[in-house]
Amino acid sequence: MRRSAIALTITLGLTACTGTDEAQPDNGPSQTVAPTTLLSAEPETSSASNVLGNSLNNDQNPTTTAAEAATTEAPSTSEETTTTETIAAPDDTPPEELALDGTLFVNDAGTYSMIIPADWDDSVPGLPDDVDAWFVGPTEEGFTPNVNVLSLPSFGLGTEEYTELGVETLTSTDDSFEVLELTTIQNSVGVTVTRLVMQDDQLKFLQYSFVEGGEAITLTLTAPISSFDRTLVEVDPYILSLQPE
Repeated sequence: MRRSAIALTITLGLTACTGTDEAQPDNGPSQTVAPTTLLSAEPETSSASNVLGNSLNNDQNPTTTAAEAATTEAPSTSEETTTTETIAAPDDTPPEELALDGTLFVNDAGTYSMIIPADWDDSVPGLPDDVDAWFVGPTEEGFTPNVNVLSLPSFGLGTEEYTELGVETLTSTDDSFEVLELTTIQNSVGVTVTRLVMQDDQLKFLQYSFVEGGEAITLTLTAPISSFDRTLVEVDPYILSLQPE
């Protein structure tokens, strides 16, 4: 029987050791990539592999459409008059035109872009080809806050399906993770993404995900619980500029 291999590893972050200035070995730096969302799948004939992954769908059940119309009926003695008010659509300004102090980054595969500020450090060692990552804050409690983005085939899943699959897979294999929030939103450039917030006993994670053109894009911010909210204030405007290319 052919079996589906949907193996997801949520990009939980990049660890960083402190307290040493010794040179790191080429194949074993102190800053390492922790779990990431990886999906690989073949058609399956069994329901046993109903495991979920961290990702988003911008074409299934968006919480907010580009524009909504509200109809108000005015009273009339002869015939009804209908007035339609169009609510302004979300700002879909391209990222390069947003009022953010940074530069437009497009990944090598050309599947996504986002604005990157000058103080993000991309000297993250040991990354696979399909992951881009940056250190985004000072090391605290032995961990350096980081943002990483993974681009993988979606294997026919939509944004919400892909995200839910990741959540179910992760929580069923590791009970140390607590899901704090799972919603669908529109980001600052009008892309419908899932917003997932989780934590374990030390770290907190925020993921934005979407599926577009057969590619699942998952961005993860990871920071110590004690400094997560402070880090998010600085980072969120930039990670909300994530969009498909």
